[in-house]
Amino acid sequence: MDVEVLGVAGAPDGSILSVRAGSCRRQAAVSAIGANGSQFRFHVGNNGVNPFRVDLLQPIGSVRLALRPGEGAYTVAFKGAGDAGGDVSVEFAVCEAGKSLPAADQERSALIAAEQQFGDRQSDILSPEKRGIPKLPPLPLKDGDEPHF
Repeated sequence: MDVEVLGVAGAPDGSILSVRAGSCRRQAAVSAIGANGSQFRFHVGNNGVNPFRVDLLQPIGSVRLALRPGEGAYTVAFKGAGDAGGDVSVEFAVCEAGKSLPAADQERSALIAAEQQFGDRQSDILSPEKRGIPKLPPLPLKDGDEPHF
């Protein structure tokens, strides 16, 4: 299915028009759409093109970097782009299409995500009691046995 954007009026400079149809998203700079419009092509899935969504986005930061060939982990910083002028940091890993990230990178990514989501509460979230797992009662000891901890 083709969706033709006939024009955009009143958008701030540098804005990006993002159109989502089903699970597919297409984007274009508003300045590139111009007076003749712009056409986006979408695959029609089982639900047609629903949900259909149009977003007007505005960049708050941009960083250029050169990626090393093969696999690698990267961190980019957007100075002053966060809440109240704070910095924003983005970490990501790159690998060839079809290959999964190495286990160490996956574990590191999971820990970073947990830290960002739960902050100082991470140790509470990881404890069995906080996850609703009941504490097991101690095993009974036979006469003369001593507990080994």
